[in-house]
Amino acid sequence: MEVVENVVIVGAGIAGLATSLGLHRLGIKSLVLESADILRSEGFCFATWTNAWRALDALGIGSILRANHHKLTGIVSTSTITGLTTAQVSFSDIDLPSDHEFRCVNRKVLMGTMEKELPKGTIRYSSKVVQIQDSGFYKSIHLADGKILKTKMFDYGSDKDIEEDPAKMKEYILRNLGKVPDKIKGVFEKTDLNSIICSPLRLRLPWELLYGNISRDNVCVAGDALHPMTPDIGQGACSSLEDSVVLARVLGDVLMEKSSGLRQENDEENEHRRIKYGLEKFARERRWRSFDLVLTSYMVGFIRQSDGVVMKYLRDGMLAKFLGGIGLKKSIFDCGKLNVN
Repeated sequence: MEVVENVVIVGAGIAGLATSLGLHRLGIKSLVLESADILRSEGFCFATWTNAWRALDALGIGSILRANHHKLTGIVSTSTITGLTTAQVSFSDIDLPSDHEFRCVNRKVLMGTMEKELPKGTIRYSSKVVQIQDSGFYKSIHLADGKILKTKMFDYGSDKDIEEDPAKMKEYILRNLGKVPDKIKGVFEKTDLNSIICSPLRLRLPWELLYGNISRDNVCVAGDALHPMTPDIGQGACSSLEDSVVLARVLGDVLMEKSSGLRQENDEENEHRRIKYGLEKFARERRWRSFDLVLTSYMVGFIRQSDGVVMKYLRDGMLAKFLGGIGLKKSIFDCGKLNVN
């Protein structure tokens, strides 16, 4: 039996839930398919910069999250396990906007907040996608339980964590800490195994973003499916929130556009064409921003983890503050607001 849905989003990760919430704010219903049987809220916290807070405000949950997370002011420290290169950068060193803010947001709180703001039934758990087929102006999505969904628009947001052996992970961290103060080493030694989660680093090579597909027909990718990057500038989750606002906005413009007069024979074809153009607009808007973030993160990580004598000298000396300040500079970005009437 086939069920028709306007918008189907695969993956109840940050990008998936945020996109669904953005559409909800615009009065557009969507369905989020999640293969797990509960909300995936593994992890602890992540850096949330100015650009992310602007996106969260556009989604209508910025004030809720601010009430549960303290604003950090003064300096930001950057570090990497390999060699533990550390740099402290004063916020005053960079020309920041007046609304600049940086907070560490608890992932579980963020995911739970978005889930609560969505209408009941928006997230369908235990729904694994096994096949996607063309069906005229629709996409047919086949689920593992035999159900088939037809949708006008299909979005893949995916940032699923993969857990490994925590004991081996703890051993690996301690073995590779290098020369660090005993206080820092003690933090890792005292960490309970149940509190250790391993997530593999995924990277999309920057040049692939310039030539690869972001959208095709009535399907697009967003979040980690679009721009998986190393954590060196702390923009992975932030950029996913940006994606969500932009995607919800372009889809809102398309799906809320009313056709004049009576229903015509080619209405579905016209709507399909508008959706296609809307997703292409999303791709154009996000391609260069994604390329910039992935490339910057890749280069910062490469410099930080280089073992060469010259590179280590430059990295630990004159480049330390420069590397620390890049994250701040990349956070000065505004994804815009939702066009709520």
